[in-house]
Amino acid sequence: MTLELSSFEEIRRWILSWGTQVEVLSPPELRTDLKEEAEGLASLYRKK
Repeated sequence: MTLELSSFEEIRRWILSWGTQVEVLSPPELRTDLKEEAEGLASLYRKK
């Protein structure tokens, strides 16, 4: 899928709602942003 967006915020939450059923291939900045978010979530569940 290819989209033209004015910012990542338009699509970020929608992508996150798909969980592990989606992978962002580009742009690298969005991929990195989502990777950091996923790592943050994972760390919450590793603490307990």
